Amino acid sequence: MNTQEKDVWAVGFATKENTGEMAEKTNKKLINVFVPTTPNPTSGFLLMFPIEDVIYLNMTFEEASKFIVSAGTSTKQS
Repeated sequence: MNTQEKDVWAVGFATKENTGEMAEKTNKKLINVFVPTTPNPTSGFLLMFPIEDVIYLNMTFEEASKFIVSAGTSTKQS
């Protein structure tokens, strides 16, 4: 059986550290991340990730929102 891991990435918005039951039950420092859907960012998923697994981007809220709404076709202007 092949159990090779695949890297999967998504743009989301880290909202706050999770100090609730999920963090207690997993015994990990978790961060809440809202991952909006494309092209309608008013719906999406609230996910909890171990803080050490989150990669923060050098992107403004507006740039990230544009990237999501455009289904990934917009790019950051240099």
